[in-house]
Amino acid sequence: MKEINVNIGRRIRSKREYMKYTREQLAEMVEISPQFLADIEGGKKGMSFSTLTKLCSVLGTSCDYIIPVSYTHLRAHETAANV
Repeated sequence: MKEINVNIGRRIRSKREYMKYTREQLAEMVEISPQFLADIEGGKKGMSFSTLTKLCSVLGTSCDYIIPVSYTHLRAHETAANV
């Protein structure tokens, strides 16, 4: 498992629990399977940008909260270095 996926999954689960949604409820609202959501929350799988934005919208949060800032800066630096 990638550390970033684990961190993202923890934040999604925390926000879901704070909003008092079951995994099944959130998965239905985002139009993904409960198993896929479980895999995301467990850090086993990543997700598309589309799924990320749907999750953020339903959970009433920003992508910046879900994706740790240190990771986004790291990825921007790696992309710039590879150009």
